[in-house]
Amino acid sequence: MQGDYRELVHQFPSVLATVLRMIRFAEMLRIPVFTTLFWPSVYGACIPEVDSALSEWNSEGGFFAKIESFGNSRELTNKLKRDNFSHAMICGVEAHIGIEGQARALAMVGITVHVIADGISSCNQEEVPLSLVRLRKLDRTSISTSESIIFYVIDALGERMQGDERKQLFTEIFYLLTEERSAITTGLRNLLGKGGSASLEEGSEVLD
Repeated sequence: MQGDYRELVHQFPSVLATVLRMIRFAEMLRIPVFTTLFWPSVYGACIPEVDSALSEWNSEGGFFAKIESFGNSRELTNKLKRDNFSHAMICGVEAHIGIEGQARALAMVGITVHVIADGISSCNQEEVPLSLVRLRKLDRTSISTSESIIFYVIDALGERMQGDERKQLFTEIFYLLTEERSAITTGLRNLLGKGGSASLEEGSEVLD
């Protein structure tokens, strides 16, 4: 999510809305957020909206430059493996380069990857459904949406919680999804609906 891509990526506002939604969700659960930037001296820094959303709690996360590889940050892959991360959620741009490459790299080192379909796009929208089909065929990789992965995570965490802690978590998530309802619907329509980057008419097998 770099400055030079803002005017080039198909349905960039919808992708940005999903990225910011996932950052809010990560903050609620103190999930570290890692941001990869391709050759930032050339393609620009992280856009202000994302940069400001990454608040001080995200001390375990950080920025990783992708200079030696178009597809993935080897530094980030090595860090997640070294720190024993078992799952990763990925969104951003471009679907067929950075997203696909990073997902492939993480899956190869044993990390389960969840690609957020309503949070990815490319400059050429036709690349996205093709990329999602390839990703779906990878071991340890699944295709999800921002709302469905949020429910997946809280269901898993909720089993470990009791009483008020569990109630508080579900209340916060309810308010998040209520506030985001219109943006979620718009994003799904723009990116996954008819004519979207990953139109379901291109193949309903894309989503797991």
